[in-house]
Amino acid sequence: MTARNSISEQSSEVSAASAAQPSPRDSRWLIVIVFSGMLMRLFLLLLRPQDLQSDPDAYVALAETVLQSGGLNQPGSLQPTAFRPPLYPLLLAGLMWAGLSSTAAVAVFSLLSAAVLMIAAWWMARVAGLRGVWPAVAVLVIALDPLLLRYAVVPMTEILSAALLSVAMLNLLKAVTDEPPGRGRWAFGMQAGLCFGLAGLCRPVVFVTCAVVSGGLILAGLWNRHRGRAGDRTPNQTKVAARTGRDTLVPGLTAAIVAGLVLLPWVIRNHRQFQTFVPATTHGGYTLLLGNNEVFYNEVVLGKDSAWHGESLAAWQQQLQQSMRQDNVDLSSEVAQDRWMYARARQAIRADPAAFLKACLLRWRRFWSLTPTVNTTGSAGWLLTGTAVWYGLLWIGLAGSLFCGIHRRMDIQMLWLAILSFLLIHTFYWTNVRMRAPLSGVMTVLSAVGWQHWYRLFRRRFDRPDA
Repeated sequence: MTARNSISEQSSEVSAASAAQPSPRDSRWLIVIVFSGMLMRLFLLLLRPQDLQSDPDAYVALAETVLQSGGLNQPGSLQPTAFRPPLYPLLLAGLMWAGLSSTAAVAVFSLLSAAVLMIAAWWMARVAGLRGVWPAVAVLVIALDPLLLRYAVVPMTEILSAALLSVAMLNLLKAVTDEPPGRGRWAFGMQAGLCFGLAGLCRPVVFVTCAVVSGGLILAGLWNRHRGRAGDRTPNQTKVAARTGRDTLVPGLTAAIVAGLVLLPWVIRNHRQFQTFVPATTHGGYTLLLGNNEVFYNEVVLGKDSAWHGESLAAWQQQLQQSMRQDNVDLSSEVAQDRWMYARARQAIRADPAAFLKACLLRWRRFWSLTPTVNTTGSAGWLLTGTAVWYGLLWIGLAGSLFCGIHRRMDIQMLWLAILSFLLIHTFYWTNVRMRAPLSGVMTVLSAVGWQHWYRLFRRRFDRPDA
């Protein structure tokens, strides 16, 4: 009986391992969808060439300044800056140094990032247990996602950060599910930490994601090790619990340590340039104050406006400069301005805690909004309606993943931890639909898991044999 059980276990492990290997048909579908997604983005490059030439966050200007001055300085000067994260402008500067124009460099990274994101989403879906058409559905959703298509050819960090974060989560999924079997979990943890670190140097919120997800894995590992030491367990149960604890503890610790090492040179550089500790950027104070000030509270949070109109925002920004001059803030120092803005935001929060709580709820609604809350003037009604339907279907799938995730392994719960980390930050800081773009791969895979759950419930209900 024991030998028979052993043979059965070995055969199930072999079948699980073979199921993890995609069939030629699966691989062909992946290639077709990724290629189609690339063609669609190339068409957007031709349709909207002005997007390539835009520079809303000054990343291209930063890259040009890197080439001109040899350092990450404020555009057109030799003044060091940490207002924007460094990875994207440095990558652009590398391609521009190699001879590409700024628009060509933006296009190259946009297309490569989109391809990596689609491939990573496909593998995440498979490692999370999806088979059949579901991984292809996840990739197709990424290829057609309205938010990703909107920023596909704009020199911003949405697509690059989404690709890096998806690769990081993929490696952690492989670590906790031992997929493919036999690979060292520490190796997956190192790869995840490297991608977390690079993504954090692209969008600093990802460092919070790394801390939350790695912390969840570490706590799960410690809990399982504690269970393994319980006195009422058999030796075999103790061994299994200890192994399970190690399987989550090792990749969690490794990912956190490696991500910290990737961040370390940027922290050292900032300390040398600004003589103070700047772990991410000098942009956080402005982002916190932007979402927590008296004008925003009165006009948007407590008022009837759904968005902060440009005229009012421009007037508020001008008044901000005047207030800093009155308070003798050194306007040549990013650190001094950042600290002043943090202090002013905390003052606004303490002055009107009720408006602050309403603003937090507004930021959550904006994060999950079906359509953009700004820049919709002139947009076709059918386009906004289609976008709302698209994300409505995506959210229905996410709800399904919550129901089945309660009874799943750490994989589904870990993907939700990544989403919760973004919600944690964007409860307080300025938020709109664009802020969730780095989570596109994670959300799409979870939605595919949820739709598979709904489909199975539907089949189970209607495929019951008649009594």
